[in-house]
Amino acid sequence: EVVGDLPKTDTLGYRWNAFNNLFWETADVAAGEWTASKSDNEANAEKEQLQFKWAKPYKPDAEATVNISAAAIMARTTPIQRGWIPSGTLYLTAGLDLGMYWNHWVLLAFKDGATPHVVDYGTFEVRSPIVGVERATAIALQEFRDVCEHGWLTSDKTMRSPDRVFIDSGYQSQEVYRFVRQFGAGRYWAADGQGTARDNGSGSYHAPSKVGGDVLLIGENYHVKQLSTGMVVQADSNEWKTWAHKRLVTPIGQPGAMTLFSGEGNTHAEFAKHLTSEQQVDEFIPLKGIKTIWT
Repeated sequence: EVVGDLPKTDTLGYRWNAFNNLFWETADVAAGEWTASKSDNEANAEKEQLQFKWAKPYKPDAEATVNISAAAIMARTTPIQRGWIPSGTLYLTAGLDLGMYWNHWVLLAFKDGATPHVVDYGTFEVRSPIVGVERATAIALQEFRDVCEHGWLTSDKTMRSPDRVFIDSGYQSQEVYRFVRQFGAGRYWAADGQGTARDNGSGSYHAPSKVGGDVLLIGENYHVKQLSTGMVVQADSNEWKTWAHKRLVTPIGQPGAMTLFSGEGNTHAEFAKHLTSEQQVDEFIPLKGIKTIWT
């Protein structure tokens, strides 16, 4: 808390803009504004006017590149019941996101044409306040493994386990790598999503140019790397978020269209909100220009 009277200080500030330039007539300023409004690249022209004539920052409206709503996602249901793997499934993939108190997971069945169906998803509690964060994380990972090994029902009523389970290693990474080393065997993988930060690009994904050294495999916007703690799949999270959102706006019935298990009303409300909590936008970044980022 700051108390007491403000001390008296001397301040002097200047803001120079077009009207302070004695070499410019009002008509010159007006002509510049008119020309900028007619420019092919109006955003860049406005930026130039603001920065070089009016001493003001350019703040464009961020425009979403993929318009998607929670209501639209909730409407992408099918008659397939929760927990059933649709016929024609080629690959079954699970993803797990760890937290201190709750873990989130989702199971996707991929048919021909990279067409995903949400078979199941959910959360389960992490008992960090009772046994400590590290121990609770290890227990939670084991519990999820038990669920995966038990499997989900196929159309012929047999049980099938995921072909791959990707576990986000951004939180409690040591426990994740320890679990993967113990139970990996090709099914369980540590995953590290790397995006593009707003400010300086720290954490951006950098695709390796070739296989060799600690790079074991290079795929589409991802690669497998050998760390001292174990193998990890490093992926361009921006590209794969974009890929997922495009699946959610592809008309149902077309290759690549994502669908959800059956549900009425608000069955998928929380899941849909989770998928729309971030959006891809085109935004102007100083010194970099218009960039496509996730916010």
